[in-house]
This record gives sequence, C-alpha cells and structure tokens, in this order.
Amino acid sequence: MFAIVFLTTHTALCADTAADQAAPGTGDKEKFFVDRVQPLLREHCYECHSHESGDSSGNLMLDSLAGMLNGGSRGPTIVPSQPEQSILLHAVLYEDSDLQMPPEQKLDDEAIDTFRRWLADGAAVPEALRGDLSGEGADAVDSLEEAVRSHWAYRPPQRWSAAAHDRANSTATSTSSDNPKNPANENIIDAIVQAQLAAAGLTLSPQADRATLLRRLSYDLTGLPPTPNETQQVLGDSREDAVVISELIERLIASPSFGERWARFWMDVSRYADNKGYVFQEDREYPGAHQYRSWLIRAFNQDLPYDQFVTQQLAADLLPTSKEAATVTQPSAGEVTERPPSPPSPPAANNVENLPALGFMTLGRRFLNNRLDIVDDRLDVVTRGLMGMTLACARCHDHKFDPLTAADYYAMSGVFYNTDEPGGEPWPHRLVDSTEQRQAFILLRGSPGRRGDPVPRRFVSLLAPDETPFGEGSGRVELAQHIVSTDNPLTARVIANRLWLQLTGSSLIESPSDLGMRSPQPAQLALLDQLALTLSIDQQWSMKSFVRLIVSSRVYQQSSQYRADCAEVDPE
Repeated sequence: MFAIVFLTTHTALCADTAADQAAPGTGDKEKFFVDRVQPLLREHCYECHSHESGDSSGNLMLDSLAGMLNGGSRGPTIVPSQPEQSILLHAVLYEDSDLQMPPEQKLDDEAIDTFRRWLADGAAVPEALRGDLSGEGADAVDSLEEAVRSHWAYRPPQRWSAAAHDRANSTATSTSSDNPKNPANENIIDAIVQAQLAAAGLTLSPQADRATLLRRLSYDLTGLPPTPNETQQVLGDSREDAVVISELIERLIASPSFGERWARFWMDVSRYADNKGYVFQEDREYPGAHQYRSWLIRAFNQDLPYDQFVTQQLAADLLPTSKEAATVTQPSAGEVTERPPSPPSPPAANNVENLPALGFMTLGRRFLNNRLDIVDDRLDVVTRGLMGMTLACARCHDHKFDPLTAADYYAMSGVFYNTDEPGGEPWPHRLVDSTEQRQAFILLRGSPGRRGDPVPRRFVSLLAPDETPFGEGSGRVELAQHIVSTDNPLTARVIANRLWLQLTGSSLIESPSDLGMRSPQPAQLALLDQLALTLSIDQQWSMKSFVRLIVSSRVYQQSSQYRADCAEVDPE
C-alpha cells in the first residue's frame, strides 16, 4: 500500500508542468484533490475540522466543499479560482500572526503549492464530497450548537419525577395489599436506585451487618477505625439496627475527626502543597501553609455551606466580618454552629478570620515564579476543580472539543491578573486586588510577546452569554457568584459527584474533573441530577446534610457480598 501511494504521488509531481499546459479536465482536477489535497487535509486539518472527528473548531468543517465554501467564524474559507482571496491559503502561508494553520508548524513549500494549484484550478472535488452547497456548512454549525445545547452537563439538572417513580414501582412490585408503595419519607437515593434496579429485574442487596457498617462508616466519615469502646458499644446495643446506626452516623459526623477526614479530600482538589516546587535558590517552603489546612478542618466541622465555602476560598479578602458573613472560627467543645446566611454584595474588605481560605489559590506551584503560569494554574484549579471545565486548554487557541474560546480564557485570566499577593500578617499567602486596573489581552498562541484583542474580565460565555463585564476590582466576588449560582449547571453536579465518590468509591461521572463534550452521559444521570439539586437547593449547600443523606441510604448500607444474579445482568 505504501508503494502504491508513493508512486501515485510521484507521478502527480512529475506531471505538474504538463498538466499546467494541457488545462486538465474536471476528472483530472478531482483526481488531483483525492491524490494530493485530501491527504494533506486529513493529516493536518481533519482532527479539528471534520464531521468524522465530531469537531468543528471555529465552526469550520473542511471535509466537504460545502463546509469550506460556507466557512466558519471568519467567513468562507476558499474562493475557487482565486487562491489569493482564500483564507485557507493565507492560513498555511503563515502571513497573519493570528491565523496560522496547522498550528504545530508551517507546511513545506510543496504542500502549500498543492493547495494553491488546487484553488487556482477551481477547487474541484468528487461529487461525494460536494455536499449541499446551499447550506451544509451552516447545517454543520447548527448541528454543533445543538450538540452543545443538548450535552448532558450543560443542561440544567432535572428533578427525579415522582410519577416516574410510581410507574417504575408499579411494574416491579406486586399489586397485593401487603406490598405498599414506597413511603413518602423514603431516602431519595433509595427511591431512584431501586426503581432502576426494578426495571432490570434486580433488587438491593441485604443490609450489611453491624460490624461491617461500623467500620465502613468510621473510615468513610473520620478516616479512622472504630475504637474498642465504640465497637463494644455498637455491637452490644440491643436496640434495633436502624436506631443504633443512625446514632452512630450522628456521632461520627459531629466528631472533630470528620473535618480532618474531609479536609484531606479537599486538599487533593485544591492541589495543596506546603512548598513551592523548584524556585531556584529561594526558600521553597510556604510559611504558615498549615493555616489553610486548619481553616478547612474548621469549615467542614462547622458545616460551612458549600457556596460560602467556595466564595471564601476565592475572595475572603473582599468579604465582610459581621453577623452576615460566613466566618469560620474555632468552636468551643460541644458548641453547635448555625448555618450563616450568604454574604452580602458588594462586601467590605475586612474578613480577617478567613484569609487562610485563600490558600486554595495561593498554595500551588510557582513555576520558577512565571506569573503567566501561576495565573494559569489558579485558573485551572478554579475551573476544573469547581466546575469540571478544562478552560486551561484554551490558553493557546480555542478549545478543541468544548465551546470555550481563547477569549474566554483571557477574560477569566484577567480576574487573576488583577489580583496581587501581598504577604505579611495576619497570613502571608493572602490576596488583594491590584491598585490599578490591568487590561487583559488575548495572547496569540499563548505567547506574551504576541498580543491580540483586549478582553474585559467576565465569566465564560458558554454559561453567561449575555453577561456584562465584571465591575471594579479584580472581579473575584462576581466570579464566585457565577460559580455557585444555582443557574450554573456544572458546580452542583461536580461537588455532588466528588462527595459521592469519596463515600462509595465509584464516580457517577466518567471524568470527575471534566464534564465537557467528550464526557459521556452518566449511566445514573437521574441520580446525579437529583443529588445536585438536593445539595444546592433542598439542603442549601449543607455538606454534612448531604453526607448524612448518602450514608443513611440503603444503597450505601448494602452488603458487598457477591450476587450471581446481579453479576449476570450487570458485571460492573
């Protein structure tokens, strides 16, 4: 096969002069496209601009004549018989610093001449590749936009339907009087999972024994094994299992070790480190880094609502200390803390107690103190850690798979470009807004020496298409408000899944930190959506209430013993 391709190409090369003189017919021009042009497109362009790959960067498809004639966001890509007027030729010539394709490196002169000749000869293609010249390219764009709109993660979470619940139960249970419908106070997790199991002819496994549940709950909620006294107390209690296990759950959730266990989980999300990595000769240690860890422990133990938990870690220096503020303090022994309301806006900058929360952004790598890389790292931990959005992939060009642009990247980066790290007391790794507004620009190919258009500080256009630019200051408060808004379809799903994963060992989402277009729809989307709504709306972001809901469910408390009937229907 290689020899045949090589000989075909070699013959075409040797025939160039004769072909130019003889004005080849339509069939020869089509053959030239198939033999010479299409292999170049397939090798260098189709990965980002073809129906086969399912990608349409810049809303441009290059695998059909219609797609090229309709073009993308820059307009028609080719003008037949006028190569010098064709965007395609300008792109491969690298004449415009903002339009250079393929992005990896410039094509050789032979390849460029091939495109030039094909365009000059009228851009002929075989009939099968012509498409509907009246609008296939537009249809492709519409199809892409529809795919984005219909992507499961970009749609608002849906509540699980009680009617669907009833229908599922009616087909899976007996209609006899001794088999009533599920009670109204049934755990919503059990209701959803049992309905789906019933549809497959399966049931939940029996509840695990007390000793198993004691160890399971102790490790999951505190990270520690049960003490001998706890074991004796739980196993020797003569009351019903439901009462004993319920009291055990409450004791463990109220334990100081609960915050230590869950702070450890969050430190992985926040890429916590107590040193900077390689930074030449300067001190690599972060003095006082442990204060962020201590703040996390107190936040989890006091059940700081997740929306405030996030907001403090993005903008603690901009939030007030008052009765209305979400202040995390060290409680006295046995103290019960109430859920504080959401912070007011606009806030005053005096939230001293929560400044260590800013370690979420400041305690990452320092990349030899390269400011652009530090900003990129902070942007990544915010977007991927909190929303499952790989916006950092748009640093050098529009995202290859998701509807995220380089403009989105630099609009969000502007928030962090306008944030400084002052050091000093009361905590050395705090942030402040810059005293003078710094304009963000798109950096072409990510290069600081190649400025493109200026961009205002704003949220990503995918989630806020009509959003006006952020106001004065860095915009970190406004950024936090967008992230924790119940209108944002990503945030609640991401944290609900992360908490579920920690407790069950199995993620409902294939890629917990990437909910983009390449993330397949979860098999248990109904469960994921209901969990997201339960946490954010019904429980007002209370993470303790959410953890309690999961570990109190029959699903969580099932025995893990092997069942042949389940393995036969669903081996995984």
